[in-house]
Amino acid sequence: PASFVSGTLDTPIREQYEQLRVPILLLWGKSASFTPLEHARAFRQSNPRADLRVFDCGSLPQDEVPDEFVREVSAWLEAGRPSASR
Repeated sequence: PASFVSGTLDTPIREQYEQLRVPILLLWGKSASFTPLEHARAFRQSNPRADLRVFDCGSLPQDEVPDEFVREVSAWLEAGRPSASR
């Protein structure tokens, strides 16, 4: 919380983010005010490995729509899990 309030969460990560080769799930609120949806789209364009899920809420989908949030994360994790037969 102190980093958020002081504005020190704005760490430049673009170069490292673009180089990630692992699956990425971006979870965003359609009405987010601190980080508008356009930011999510920019993240998606910077790394095509990123999946984007947009929720009908503000900046905190994990708190505002927790059931939907958990469903989306669970489905994404399950889809990426290797099968036991491999």
